[in-house]
Amino acid sequence: MKKTLVTVLSFIVSLSVLMPNVYAAEKDKSQKEKDNYIDGKNLSKDELKKIRESNQNYSIELTTQQAAERVAEINGITVEEAYQEMPGNSVNDTKNVSGIAPLATTATSSTCGWVETRTTLTIPNKSYKPTLIVIPEVCYGGGAKWITTTKKPWLQEMMADTKRYSGTIKVELYSGSFVYLVNGSFYNSGAVTHSGTTGATTVFTATYTISSTSDFYASLYTGRLKRDVLGY
Repeated sequence: MKKTLVTVLSFIVSLSVLMPNVYAAEKDKSQKEKDNYIDGKNLSKDELKKIRESNQNYSIELTTQQAAERVAEINGITVEEAYQEMPGNSVNDTKNVSGIAPLATTATSSTCGWVETRTTLTIPNKSYKPTLIVIPEVCYGGGAKWITTTKKPWLQEMMADTKRYSGTIKVELYSGSFVYLVNGSFYNSGAVTHSGTTGATTVFTATYTISSTSDFYASLYTGRLKRDVLGY
């Protein structure tokens, strides 16, 4: 009986030591993700480029104009064409006389822009690490900041580099984060086409197809993974 009591007490003491360490690790992880949130609205193009080329995960808050320029750069289209793809708005609704789109607004008490997120993915047993770019709308007002969950991201796709992606990218939007699920394959060559983004409410799925599948590299299924954006 005495031996059993000693064992139980030892287990309780071990938990009291372990749990604060686990909590601290989770807190540090959350703080690190939050620290990578950058207000880029007043940064120059060179400053934004330096952040994007750092090979670090980040979340950069952008004006609508900056976001349009980024979408145009990634997709190899003009800024005008990027504006045409902006979710929830038509060119006529978002353009003013100067030809520059103002910040979109969802209510008179809030102002909205966009947040570009970079997330590095891992393919088991492969050295190549794909980069997922998701650009949802972010709004702020009354001292608060939140992701617009009812509007599809302006962009949700893999960065085009040495590999080509064919498959789906599913994004579930939440007020301070999103959950993503990547399910597809990578190839060493081929022309990728965005077949469209479907969804409603908070869940949106982008589909990509490739012209040739003769140079297969690897498949990837991430399962549902959370990506913190605003720190909550």
